[in-house]
Formats: sequence, C-alpha cells, structure tokens
Amino acid sequence: MSTESPVILERQQDRATVRLNRPTRHNGMNLAMLDAVNETARALTRDRSLRSVIIEGAGPSFCAGLDFKSVFASPLAAAPAMAELWLPYANRFQRWSLGPVAVSYETAPRAVLRQDEASVRAA
Repeated sequence: MSTESPVILERQQDRATVRLNRPTRHNGMNLAMLDAVNETARALTRDRSLRSVIIEGAGPSFCAGLDFKSVFASPLAAAPAMAELWLPYANRFQRWSLGPVAVSYETAPRAVLRQDEASVRAA
C-alpha cells in the first residue's frame, strides 16, 4: 500500500488546487481517496478566503470513477460503505461537492469549483 496521500492540496493566495493522487490507477476512487476528498472538501468549504478551487488528476487521467477492484478487495471494509448507498441522507459517495462546477481543459482535464466572477476576470 502506498504511503502517499490520495489527495494533495495546494494553496496559492485565494485559490486552492486539489489533486487526486492515484495516477497508476487513473485516479480511480478507493475508500481512502473518497474519505480524503470529503475531508478536503469540508476544510475548503469552511475557508471563506478562497475565491476558487481547482480539482485535477495526477498523471494522464482526471478520475476513472470508482475503483471497484480496490474497494471490493476487502469485502468487510467495503460493506459499510456500500450499505451507506441506501441511507435516506447524503452518503460519502454523494458528499464530495464544493459547489458549482466549470470545466477547464487547459493542459489536463480538471474542474474549477466555486469560482466567482472576479476570479474568472483575473484568470
């Protein structure tokens, strides 16, 4: 198992970049990455000094979706997460949102989240 963080957060003044960091799996979401993305989203949502958040993928892909092989490699660990899908409130698969999304394809596929009008004009 890799000791590298599944999500890398970089800050530059009033902008944050969130990088999904499983390039060998095309940034496929395993439970550790999903939890890290949710924790990062919670932290960034509380930070009112941010004007924009960019989410991108390390390596050749943005995100391949759920990494079923990784998630179901340990059925006992996956069972509680899968059971959440039937709960009547938002579960960990639905929570990882930072607000409105605009997609930018400058050098690599990435999404720009919570971008305000002043940041668009400045970019």
